Amino acid sequence: RRGWGMLVECQVLSALPPLPMGHLPHVEQYEVVQPLRLPISGALDELSSSPTLYPETIRYLLGLRGNNFTLHLRRNRHLVGSGYTETHTLPNGTEVTEKPQVGQHCFYQGHVEGYRNSVASISTCLGIRGFFKAGSTIHLIEPLDQQKHGIHQEKNDELETMMDAVSIPRNWLPGAIPKDTHYVELFVVVDHKEYKKYRSLQILRQRVREIVNHVDRLYQEINFRVILIGLEIWDKGNKASIDSDVESTLSSFLKWRNSNLSKRKKHDNAQLITGVSFKGTTGGLARLASMCTESSGGVSHDYSINPFAVATTVAHEIGHNLGMDHDENIWGCQCEKNKNEDRCVMSTTSSMVFPKKFSSCSKYNLQKFLTGNIFPSSCLNNLPVLEEPEEGPVCGNKFLERGEECDCGLPEECLNQCCNPKNCQLAPGAECAEGGCCQGCQVMPNGEICREAQNACDLAEHCDGKQPKCPENVYKQNGTPCRNGYCYNGVCPTYEQQCQALWGRGADVSTDKCYLLKMPKGCTEAFYPSRMGLNKCKFLSCSRPTAIRSTRHLCSFLLDDERCDLAMTNSENPSPFQLVAPGTKCGREKVCQHWSCQDLSVYGSRNCSNKCHSQGSRKACFIISLLES
Repeated sequence: RRGWGMLVECQVLSALPPLPMGHLPHVEQYEVVQPLRLPISGALDELSSSPTLYPETIRYLLGLRGNNFTLHLRRNRHLVGSGYTETHTLPNGTEVTEKPQVGQHCFYQGHVEGYRNSVASISTCLGIRGFFKAGSTIHLIEPLDQQKHGIHQEKNDELETMMDAVSIPRNWLPGAIPKDTHYVELFVVVDHKEYKKYRSLQILRQRVREIVNHVDRLYQEINFRVILIGLEIWDKGNKASIDSDVESTLSSFLKWRNSNLSKRKKHDNAQLITGVSFKGTTGGLARLASMCTESSGGVSHDYSINPFAVATTVAHEIGHNLGMDHDENIWGCQCEKNKNEDRCVMSTTSSMVFPKKFSSCSKYNLQKFLTGNIFPSSCLNNLPVLEEPEEGPVCGNKFLERGEECDCGLPEECLNQCCNPKNCQLAPGAECAEGGCCQGCQVMPNGEICREAQNACDLAEHCDGKQPKCPENVYKQNGTPCRNGYCYNGVCPTYEQQCQALWGRGADVSTDKCYLLKMPKGCTEAFYPSRMGLNKCKFLSCSRPTAIRSTRHLCSFLLDDERCDLAMTNSENPSPFQLVAPGTKCGREKVCQHWSCQDLSVYGSRNCSNKCHSQGSRKACFIISLLES
């Protein structure tokens, strides 16, 4: 049974290269194990029948240092969205976009039997590869040959994951995990150097899916799901400028995203995986709090043979897009560290003991982003359309499918008293198990507020007394006056708010003098080789309170006794702290859009009946967020 159990797993994907033979050259110390595939409870003859290559549920027994670990895994059936597409170039130079049949893939998530709060994220495409956490110990497993595997906990040189938007150290407050599940519809781009490294669309397709499977597992801790809805491989050459300057690479990639990708494929976030090494020890870069905006994206260097390494960087950059700062930048930030896990996802640096948790301050940053007043986050509220696999629904995968009343995961991991994890049906007496309109297992009465208005541009959502899910987010029409600005996608972005988010209370936007002045010499080199004045819709210049302590490098200059401050990430790779948020008021009846100050007419018709499909009124003209992604 042992030999045949492993043989089943190793017949897969003949187009892929053979398994490594006998050793892991990138690992100094590892223990050799031979996994045993176990039958599923109630199906003792599973291995003696005709097993499926990628069954819905699979169990493996691993003997390690005198201990037995049983991995209980479920295939991540919703790893790939229903509208998933792949774009590449044919040998004749023709670019094609295809919608391939995903079918049964080989990427699993689960837990270790008998260990509370255990986690596993595994690929079985060629042997068993991934990670599992049992107790306080995190193990990485990789195949050596068709049966033997190496398990290790190696550390390598630390890799700094840089970010262009980092705030001054500040105190944090405990952050609550969102009650409603949020969804990131992710588009991944693989650059030409990464393609040349593997020379195979099939290998890259599997590698990207494995990366996203790991990222999705990490984000489930904070009630987020990451779903892959598109992949583009630049097999014939890069479509954006990619080089060792991480800032220019990110800027070029985001420019391509806005001018090309976003016009043909809806998505929430785009991540570039590159084979190019960035200067210094930088592993990636992303704009802070940019999810659901034109800057929603990041770049990551694929620096390791282990897919979980780049998955950690991608998860880190998505965290920045969701408003999470580096843990080290926040006074009093606490990361619940295990003895073999020395940092959380949003740590400034990462090592081969890859993080599996988000710190309390990351959760607080996320909560501020989701409920804040500067950047919109409504694109995360919609559940992407998911195709039901041919095998039908499966209880325990944390997705609500046909015939299920709830799905809180496997019995060992379910913490929801309203749901029976054994059959995915509601517990006796329960009307609901989750959702903004579900309280104490009962649907809240009609008219009860389930989502408060977050600011002057938002509108409260109310329960209908029938559904446990809070209605989709609605907000006031873009261009509606608010405080010192104009509403934009449910928020009221102003220069003052953005400066205070950067420097704290008392900070304010610089006067026009700072913007009219030509860039001082040091600042010119730090940003762009231009002698023009500052672009008020691109770079944020603030008057910083002198009492504020900061560990940030910044470009400061005095003009007629007025101080102008532009924050930068560090002395090696200076770049703007925060680009001006889209929709910021830049003059009377004018707003920042596409890095330029434009008339309010850029938002289109101001007529409520036109904008709201005749559903608006003079008292409250609002638009329904269609969650464009």
